[in-house]
Amino acid sequence: MAIIGSAGATRIGALGVTGIAILGLTKLNLAGPGLTPTVKKLWTAPPAQ
Repeated sequence: MAIIGSAGATRIGALGVTGIAILGLTKLNLAGPGLTPTVKKLWTAPPAQ
């Protein structure tokens, strides 16, 4: 079994995080409300109760 150097491990980790982010954003766009409305919700005030 080959030992992966720290640069290689970092690259693999970054690739994994990127892949998960792409899958999550794709799911949000296809099955959810979409990216733009989701981001706009971050800046709107919560409804008064």
